[in-house]
Amino acid sequence: MLLINIIFFIITIFLNINIGRCTVTVNAIAFTYDTNGEVYSFIVKDFNDYSKENNLDIILNLNLFTPSNSTTNINDYGSMVEQLLTKRSERYDIYFYDNIYSTRFGSHFLNLEKILDEDHIKMYNEDVISLSCTYNGVYVGLPVTLDYTVLYSNSILLEKYNKTIPTTWDELIETGKYIKERENNSDLIVYNGAFATTEIGTCSLYEFIYSCRDTKESEFPELTSETAIKAIEKIKEIKEEISSDSTYQMSYFIISDKLAKADLSILFIKYWYSKPSSSFIKFSPLPGLHEGVSGSTIGGYNIAITKYSNMKKRNEVIKVFKYITSKDMQRKLILEKALFSLIPSLYNEKDLCEKVDCEFYKKIQLIPRPTTVTDDYSIYSEQFRGKIYEYLFGEKKASEVMSELEDISKIYYITLRSNSSIGLIFLIVIIILSIIMLSSLILPSVRKYKNHFKFQKKETWYMIVLGLVIIMNSSFIELGEKTEAKCQFRYIILSYGVTLVYVPILYRLIINFPAENMLSNWVKDHQFWMVYIFMIIDTILGIGLLLVPYDVEKVIVPEGKNYEECKLNNNTGLAILIIMLVIKFIIFIGLTLLVFIEWNMTKTIYDIRLISGSLFIVFFSGIIQLIINKLGINYIDTYITHSIIYIALSLSNYVLLYGIRVVYMFKPVLSEEDKMMEKIHQDKSKSSTTDQKLSSSDTSNSASNSRSSIAYHKILNFHFQKN
Repeated sequence: MLLINIIFFIITIFLNINIGRCTVTVNAIAFTYDTNGEVYSFIVKDFNDYSKENNLDIILNLNLFTPSNSTTNINDYGSMVEQLLTKRSERYDIYFYDNIYSTRFGSHFLNLEKILDEDHIKMYNEDVISLSCTYNGVYVGLPVTLDYTVLYSNSILLEKYNKTIPTTWDELIETGKYIKERENNSDLIVYNGAFATTEIGTCSLYEFIYSCRDTKESEFPELTSETAIKAIEKIKEIKEEISSDSTYQMSYFIISDKLAKADLSILFIKYWYSKPSSSFIKFSPLPGLHEGVSGSTIGGYNIAITKYSNMKKRNEVIKVFKYITSKDMQRKLILEKALFSLIPSLYNEKDLCEKVDCEFYKKIQLIPRPTTVTDDYSIYSEQFRGKIYEYLFGEKKASEVMSELEDISKIYYITLRSNSSIGLIFLIVIIILSIIMLSSLILPSVRKYKNHFKFQKKETWYMIVLGLVIIMNSSFIELGEKTEAKCQFRYIILSYGVTLVYVPILYRLIINFPAENMLSNWVKDHQFWMVYIFMIIDTILGIGLLLVPYDVEKVIVPEGKNYEECKLNNNTGLAILIIMLVIKFIIFIGLTLLVFIEWNMTKTIYDIRLISGSLFIVFFSGIIQLIINKLGINYIDTYITHSIIYIALSLSNYVLLYGIRVVYMFKPVLSEEDKMMEKIHQDKSKSSTTDQKLSSSDTSNSASNSRSSIAYHKILNFHFQKN
């Protein structure tokens, strides 16, 4: 019995120890063209050994796809990863992905700046990882393996003709042409270029343009710049001098096979770096247009942590990530697998540089592919090489294809410095008109002119003209790059402008209502309260609109110039916008009804006609605006049309509501005519009063007793009645 108790006690202790130290499995997924998966196998084994030695109780399990164990290629792998991430799968914690897909997958990965020390990220080459490892300006991945292109040279042929490895493109042309003429071998590949119809073609084009910049410190040139145009002209020159269409477009697998077999029929070959299979094959950085300037597109894989990883093991997943991206692991990959690292400080370590050629690595001038240019890099990459190939293998001009290429990704917008000067022209016109309109506000304060502005109080004229100026100046929001703030303020500013113009008019028409009522009395007693109430409503709705996100969406125009437009995809924001529009609609319906009722009021007969013209212009402008938005015209025409609408709306309303009074003010003859017309209307009013009363009585007797019928007939009576 004692023995049984002892055994039970030992088993209990053993179970408690194991329960307290449960091993966590971190799952990762990767793809490689290396059928043996040497690099990933090395990483997994090294981490698991490290975990065991340090009692981390973590096991890294990798599901590795290769051409030998699946039919998956890099595009299929990308689609599979996207499907897993879209479904928020918890199956994998860590993803190894092609570095061109940071933009494509970035929204599903953790922000590394929140889980890593700042120094951990900073030890990497910021110029490169800021382009290949970020999503919306946030680091979501770090490089694990890195591919880069180099120039392979046949040292046997170079020594035979006493030539050296070229460091400039002109030198490559000269050396290649010299050896080609003397070898007289039709099978000799002088330079392959690697301009195939696949992704490698984009890499070759991009790095070649980069290699033609002026200095080592220069950034990637603008596509329409002289530097970029000369670069692709140099590509064509090389093809015509020492290569051919077929050689430029030769399959990369054929080139790879020739390098692997150390084929003597090659002189210069551009290919991803790997250990040469023969001593006579020498490698060096790719040439440039100028001595000391080069370029090499990067490939390879990043590592990231999915947001959907099980939170219970998040700490363990981060530990795995930190180790794989550590300087120690990168050092091992350099020494054991001859990989290139994006941690520059490693190439200053004396022990490491005794075993690898650090000076060679320092000469490599890396350039990431333009993965952040568009939301879908794969489509952009295809268009990028396709356009340039229209020059390289076709008849188009270099400047023409580069201009068309820029249009594929560039977002166009009107600025004050744009070549067309449209923005500057509208700026000058609007400023001049605004000054004229605001300056004219002094007139209602001049005693001898007050009679011409008696329809409104002096303060309300200020509101009306200021509102018109605000509406006209709202076109400035269309200038420059679209931002969320601009999208939000566009409707807010227009709302304030409309309120300032039309609520004072509504206020005046309510006071002038031909029959006494509670609303008219309240408005008359509280003067500007009606305007204040609507302004407060605008402010509340405006604040609400500022709190909801706006989307700035790209409008891709095939064979045209792309632009951006504001999209409100938030339900709360849409509700606020609808409320704002409904309120303005109610204001205009109220104005229309009151204009109809007060149509024949003698003392305001001309004002009513002018207001009706103003309302017609507003409704007409609204219809035109809706039509334009539906047509989806180009960005220049959109800006011009919107600006013209705002200017025309403001200017025409200024003339109708205010400016025409200035004209009458300087024509006293017309004022006398106004008095005569007013007298005639008064006489007509007296003579027709009896008839109207009889008509009103008959109408009342014949009408139904329903409220709607009574209201209808009252409105008609008011409309025809002359006061």
